[in-house]
Amino acid sequence: MKNKIISILLFCCSISATAQIVVPPIDHSLDAPSEKRIMERPELGRFVLSAGGGLSWRIARIEGDLNQTAKAFNKDLKSGNNWDASLLYFFNRRFGFGLIANSSFTTARLDDIGVEVNGVAAFGDISEKINIDFYGVTFAGRAVNYERSGYFYYQASLGLLNYRDKFLWPKGEILLDGQTIGIMLSAGYAVRIQKNVSFGVGVNFLQGELPSYTQTINGIKQKINLPEDQYIGLTHFDFKAELIFSF
Repeated sequence: MKNKIISILLFCCSISATAQIVVPPIDHSLDAPSEKRIMERPELGRFVLSAGGGLSWRIARIEGDLNQTAKAFNKDLKSGNNWDASLLYFFNRRFGFGLIANSSFTTARLDDIGVEVNGVAAFGDISEKINIDFYGVTFAGRAVNYERSGYFYYQASLGLLNYRDKFLWPKGEILLDGQTIGIMLSAGYAVRIQKNVSFGVGVNFLQGELPSYTQTINGIKQKINLPEDQYIGLTHFDFKAELIFSF
């Protein structure tokens, strides 16, 4: 009996020594699916072209000695639309430089109203259109999120501000033209909708003051220099949506 028990124990030991435990392989791709998506998204291109537009609000004081009709007319001239475009080159993943253009425009109109300009009175329709254009050089930056699906972008620009004010009244046309130096700060966030195309939403803040302008009345031009406390404020704030192409 004792020999049988010993034989059984030796047999069991021999089986356990030769047996192999099979462990199924672990699929690590399920642990971090975002890494695969990251590898599928290429880096943003070094050349970037953007174009868009939206709403614009001019930050300017309305004169206090105007009547209610004139105040309402001037208020309409404080809000309008804008467009802008830029062409950039990024010398590394985060920073670049390039060219930028921005334009804001507002209009206002009143029908059948009495108006006096430079001591001349008239009755009829009046309208006014103001364009503030900016052309400059820009320093740009961007910060891409971890999955490369979107990025924060910003720009600081310096350039030429061009002011054009066209006023129509029953006696003719009055045109004001002037140029000065301005700065523009921009920021926004973009989401990649295709490999090289993104959709962005952002804001612009443009600052500048006009110390002088050329006034043209019925073809007669006159240069007007303003005292410092009467400079024409060109500062405005834009909200924009834009398409951004990188390649």
